[in-house]
Amino acid sequence: MCGIAAQFVRSPTNSTAQLAATQHGQELASQATENASPSLAPQVDPSWIKHRGPNHFGLVEVVVASEHRGADAATKSNGTAAAVQESAENSHIKDGSLQLIASVLHLRGEKMVEQPVRFHGTGDNELILCWNGEVYAGMGTGTDLAAQSDTAYLIRQLSEIDVCSRTAADFGAGIVALFEDLEAEFAMILFNARFKTLWYGRDCLGRRSLLHHHAADTLALSSVHLPGCPEVPVGGLWSVDLSAPSLVDSRVQWPWSRFHKDTRLNLVVPSDLAAQVPINPADFPALNDLDSAHAATVTNLLGLLSESVRMRAQALPTPSTPTNAPLAVLFSGGLDCTILAALLDQHVPRTSPIHLLNVAFENPRVLTASKRGSGTNDPWAVPDRRTARQALAELQRVAPTRTWRLLEINVPYAVAMAHRATIAALMAPLDTVMDMSIAMAFYFAARAVHEDGEVACAAPVLFSGLGADELVGGYGRHRVQWEKGGWTSLGEELQLEVDRIASRNLGRDDRIVSHFGKEVRFPYLDKRVVTFLTALPVHWKCDPRYGKGIGDKILLRLVARELGLEVTAKEAKRAVQFGSRTAKMELGTRNVTGTMKVEVRGEQ
Repeated sequence: MCGIAAQFVRSPTNSTAQLAATQHGQELASQATENASPSLAPQVDPSWIKHRGPNHFGLVEVVVASEHRGADAATKSNGTAAAVQESAENSHIKDGSLQLIASVLHLRGEKMVEQPVRFHGTGDNELILCWNGEVYAGMGTGTDLAAQSDTAYLIRQLSEIDVCSRTAADFGAGIVALFEDLEAEFAMILFNARFKTLWYGRDCLGRRSLLHHHAADTLALSSVHLPGCPEVPVGGLWSVDLSAPSLVDSRVQWPWSRFHKDTRLNLVVPSDLAAQVPINPADFPALNDLDSAHAATVTNLLGLLSESVRMRAQALPTPSTPTNAPLAVLFSGGLDCTILAALLDQHVPRTSPIHLLNVAFENPRVLTASKRGSGTNDPWAVPDRRTARQALAELQRVAPTRTWRLLEINVPYAVAMAHRATIAALMAPLDTVMDMSIAMAFYFAARAVHEDGEVACAAPVLFSGLGADELVGGYGRHRVQWEKGGWTSLGEELQLEVDRIASRNLGRDDRIVSHFGKEVRFPYLDKRVVTFLTALPVHWKCDPRYGKGIGDKILLRLVARELGLEVTAKEAKRAVQFGSRTAKMELGTRNVTGTMKVEVRGEQ
């Protein structure tokens, strides 16, 4: 995992400033990033990048010459009047300065690859790569991930593509094909000096953060903390010709060719489904009552999830002491994370402990209400603490030879408020009350510090169950849609979940967790798991004819039963902000809604 950034600045002369006042210039300015000056990019703060990669920090600066050189440009255009006028305008376009910045958290390969990486393509051409990601598949048959850095692999592949590319279009098509073929969580920035072009983008699900600013003569990209700037869209890679008169006009999208098609849901509903009523809506269907295709689906999903976990759990650094762990699970004790923990037990060496990170927040509003009634005064007796202890007991039963460590992280109200401004900056551009409630839970789980200041867990890799609710219908709104419009409405809502998952959560969660030099991994969002689940009939994944805690995510609940997690299989969904009690922490916030804008009042 790494922090990556780039900034390009080309200072215009007075003549080009005057040109910006023309209709064409006004159009360019209107396309610039909202709330950002069209001539002054927001500055990348290297200190935020360093947080993400504690093992190395590097910066490379190159001068990018303009393609347009006055009389030379006119000559190339055969000296027409229009060309001479264009040449006169373009002669004011100055050379630009490109800075590429990266920090590195070394997790794979025997030797760390320092970044930004400068390497050669065809002839004396130079390529410069900033890579924040992990490649799990697509690196070639028999590749030993423990012995090879995926960064080193990509360098070789990109060099070969450059050698075979006569034009920038050839190069762009080649790298899109390369990155689309990988099973990888990534964000990347790549400069090709021969074409004076910057390529950048995120994986098809947006599992790594990248923010961007574009204006006519400035550009900025950063993993984190680029004030006022949105996330890079995930529909493909992007390129910008840094020698062009306008950086906005030269921006091109290189769309992914397959992912949109591969994630169209199967919305076919059997004609007799509405007439079918469960024998007992309050209990699971027996596995031997399922038809053979449905039963095989449970087995196949379990196999895909197990392989996804295996790929993400291998090739991790050896802990410094036997009591430390190479990885940990963000753990509420719910269905999704407990399945991941059980699967990790199958793939992590038996001598290694598995840490389960569970957070509880002191919530003055809830405690005040408890004192008025007969509730407990224990600030740490939150719902997620109860389910975590319950799930721990079940994991100890199904995997008794494993050392399980439930790390109970308690966050006093004053501590939570002291970090609130930092959390707001990290989660930006997301800015709602709900975002703050969720981000706060992730922040303190990744921080993993006890009340006395002792570090509870130094594991550099954290596993998250994010994605399961979206893919197999775990939210309360899914049942509401079914009640309103039946299977068709439920299917449409699940399609919407898949379509928007990249823009809702993943970039935010990456920015939060990586602030502590740690990396979050999402086994449910393995591309093969996603495409498998989207192809299944909706009622096999989510069946609201059954009661809550059974019908929602019914397919995943059947997987849990196959793993021996009988109690966890019936655990109802609970949002993290309510389970850990980060929601509405302050007195007087009872009527605050999750969609309201969060307010930060000068906390440090």
